[in-house]
Amino acid sequence: MSISTLYFTQNIRGFQLSRIEHSGGREIAHVSQKSDKRVCAACGSPKVKPVFFKNRLIRGLMMGMRVFMLNVAVHRLRCRDCGAFRREPLPFLPTEQARHTRAVERFVVELRQHMSISSIAEFYHMDWKTIKDIEKRHLETKYKRIRLKDVRHLALDEIHVGKKRFLTIALDLDTGAVLHVVEGRDAECLREFARRLKLSGAKIEAVATDMAGGYGRWVRDHFPAAAHVYDHFHVIKLMNEKLDEVRRQTAKDASQSEQELIKGMKWLLLRGEENLKEDDHRKLVRLKEANEPIATGSILKEQLRWIYQECTNADQAAVELSEWCRIADDSEIKPLKTMARTIRQHWQGILAYWDTRLTTGRLEGFNNKIRWLIRQAYGYRDHRYFFLKIFDLPKISLVKRL
Repeated sequence: MSISTLYFTQNIRGFQLSRIEHSGGREIAHVSQKSDKRVCAACGSPKVKPVFFKNRLIRGLMMGMRVFMLNVAVHRLRCRDCGAFRREPLPFLPTEQARHTRAVERFVVELRQHMSISSIAEFYHMDWKTIKDIEKRHLETKYKRIRLKDVRHLALDEIHVGKKRFLTIALDLDTGAVLHVVEGRDAECLREFARRLKLSGAKIEAVATDMAGGYGRWVRDHFPAAAHVYDHFHVIKLMNEKLDEVRRQTAKDASQSEQELIKGMKWLLLRGEENLKEDDHRKLVRLKEANEPIATGSILKEQLRWIYQECTNADQAAVELSEWCRIADDSEIKPLKTMARTIRQHWQGILAYWDTRLTTGRLEGFNNKIRWLIRQAYGYRDHRYFFLKIFDLPKISLVKRL
């Protein structure tokens, strides 16, 4: 092996090769820095006197199927100009204390796109913690600074990650990029994110959220000029929950024959009627004919979906929603009256959908990616590493303008 081989395979420059040793299935190259390449680490002067310090064993890229190591003779350099006495740097290392080369780090980062940490560790004969630390260091550098200046439309959503833990995810609705990940789901946990947005000069025009109170408070406190949009996906989802509540309450008071009819009809009720097969549609009709509260709830659910699909502006939607709330109140069905009260309480945010045409329905798809990430690793003990992996998930197109 020649020094040119080290240059082209290991990307090592400015060092000289003294000998190659074959030991225990490994190839060990004994190298040292060329005398004309030594400079003072403090002032950059080439007028230095080397004093041998120690040998360091550094992991390099594998040569075929054989482990390749570098036995580097490290010196301390005494500078004749500034008087500094420091250890000579090894420019092919990613950090001063690293036991592998930059080339190894780049190779591991590339492999992580296709292989698990444990698979790389087994193939490369390295500790899995080292592989994880390499990827974590790469992601820290990649996401050290996230550009916020151009953000105009935000989406905020929460995801449950187990053991009463929730994360709040902030995404750019125009690009699908993750902007912020923090533990918690209230206004307080987003205080730092608001500070960063203001310092960046971002002009936030609209923020889409679910109907949780904490996010609304955060928008009002920090970006009062922005439109706060209650995503229609979450409105319909809440209506589905109320309809299922009607089904369960009705089943408690129903006769044995009615209970048999209601049993197993949950998903049939929640599905859009236009998507039902002919046989399922007949079942739903029979259920409606046999149970008036469920029929009323199902009709109101479809009517709410119709409002979102057919109304073309906020004024038209306001008229239809007012009538919807009146019918829900007149039904005297508690879950439907509760839904009407919720719509009135969030009136401006719900109507803002027709002004902005922003929706975060596909955000649930991104949350599924996070759940997949958790399952893939059987959970994460290193929370910072977990957050960085979320930042690195493939972007998802979130904006749907109708």
